[in-house]
Amino acid sequence: MAGDHFSEPDVLSGSVFSATADTSTAGSEAGEPGHGEQDRAWRSYWFTWTAPESGPVRLETTGSAFDTVLSVYTGNALETLTAVAANDDAGVDLASVVTFEAEAGTTYWIAVDGYAGQGGALQLAGERVERGYWYFDDLAEVAARGGDFLADSAWQGLGADLASGLIVEGDQVRGFLGAPADGARTASLWLPLNPETRPDNGRWTIVETIWNITGTAGTSDPARYHLLLFNGRGDLLAGLEFDLQTQALYRLDGAVRTLTGASFSQNVDYRMTVAVDLEGNTWSAWLGTTPVFADAPFNATDGERDFGSLCIARGIAPGASDAGSHVSFADLLVRVDNVVEPRENPGQAARSPFGGQPHAVPGRIEAEDFDEGGEGIGYHDADPDNQGGAYRPGAVDIVAAAGGRQIGYVSPGEWLAYTIEVSRKGRYQIDLLVACSGDGGTMSVAVDGLPV
Repeated sequence: MAGDHFSEPDVLSGSVFSATADTSTAGSEAGEPGHGEQDRAWRSYWFTWTAPESGPVRLETTGSAFDTVLSVYTGNALETLTAVAANDDAGVDLASVVTFEAEAGTTYWIAVDGYAGQGGALQLAGERVERGYWYFDDLAEVAARGGDFLADSAWQGLGADLASGLIVEGDQVRGFLGAPADGARTASLWLPLNPETRPDNGRWTIVETIWNITGTAGTSDPARYHLLLFNGRGDLLAGLEFDLQTQALYRLDGAVRTLTGASFSQNVDYRMTVAVDLEGNTWSAWLGTTPVFADAPFNATDGERDFGSLCIARGIAPGASDAGSHVSFADLLVRVDNVVEPRENPGQAARSPFGGQPHAVPGRIEAEDFDEGGEGIGYHDADPDNQGGAYRPGAVDIVAAAGGRQIGYVSPGEWLAYTIEVSRKGRYQIDLLVACSGDGGTMSVAVDGLPV
């Protein structure tokens, strides 16, 4: 049947397309790669699609009667295909979803297979993803109107003593929010969104901004900073909390506060991305391209999930000693889209594996061989001095020891990052070699920013 062989694919066309098929009698071919990260092909069904224009494209198998896997390739021969994108279960009910950047005029080969040999009624849908901002708060316009948030009729905040304003450097304008003069109150600053301009053709509501926190007393500073999402009725839907004392990030689900396992550093520009999926009733967050958490339940009820007049506030819950603490921020961008593409933090070195190659798993990883990139990227260390002075430059305290090296002088909140390459998915046990001369402590492990 058409589609069962690479040489006889079903042909798709247009910027929006769909197809159905029955794969229960499909098979595989000699030289065919495994699809969706499987090690072999089972009951694959082939499509081709030539992109009419350049830009992001989303494919999904939602509605199929079996557990699908999905892969996209370029090339002309089965044995020499180049993989573009692949997925197993990113969609609802074991459906597969991929998004990739298409180039106009390029023909893409799309293979849908069943996980571990499953087959049946297949549904495939694809569409060109439309991008566009619903809203941004245009701090340059605030500067043109005088640069005072509290005197600006468009902005709202709590209390005339709120420490806020603009930082203007050349053509770059940032806002800042700090502790009120009494140093003991919670304060917020926000600009209501226009509900009439919100597009309704996207799955995700995506919030993006650049965020940089400065404290007055290092990690003893008790300030907590918030990015909060409210609806038009004033219900707190969700938020992120940056605890300056522990340099830890918390997730706020309404009034519930949950430690995420992620951390941050002072005086570092972070590109924050928050994506709310009202279709799946979940939300996710990233610092740069590093996940803070993914697909957390979005606990607001249907009546509260009114994003037509969404309000996004920057907030601070200070202590009595931090009058100089503040957060600086760039324009807040909000868009409705069908794809989430977190971007790297601005002006920072890219993170890369030490020695140029990921650590192989299963295998042994030396603690001192953490990733390159420096403070806030490959590691976080509480002070700038390498107290051990061994092995490699940087602030991480590496100490020479009998037979090798060790990480010493560890303080609360410090972390190390490692890039790994897992040869086969499965359940792994992690054994750590640690020692302590004091009262002990706790350690945690996260994969892609998520606690395990």
